[in-house]
Amino acid sequence: MRGSATTTRAGFTLVELIAVIVIISVLASIAVGRFRSMKEKTIVAAMRSDLHNLMTAQEVYFLDNGERYAPEVSLLLPAYHASPGVFIVLQDVTSSTWSATATANGTTVSCDVSRSSGKTTDGSAECQ
Repeated sequence: MRGSATTTRAGFTLVELIAVIVIISVLASIAVGRFRSMKEKTIVAAMRSDLHNLMTAQEVYFLDNGERYAPEVSLLLPAYHASPGVFIVLQDVTSSTWSATATANGTTVSCDVSRSSGKTTDGSAECQ
């Protein structure tokens, strides 16, 4: 009688390890893509919020300073601060109109808001 040959496996084959690595890589690439998308949405939400707060600060300045708008953001301090990484620029400021653009690090999207200048609907930020 021949001796029975019993073999035992002591680990994973190379093919099995490569298959696991490929699956983990695909899942990681999906997760990274979603993370980037969510991060950009968060930045855009911060820019919209900052523009909304800017509108409120401009109206307070208008009432406190002889019915004229602040020609630059620094005049709205300390009541108004943009979020970290968000940059606000006031443009076309007159006694009755103004507009502003918000940009931020980490995104190519910019948001605009205006007060009676025809650039956007009064009070609503447009992002593109």
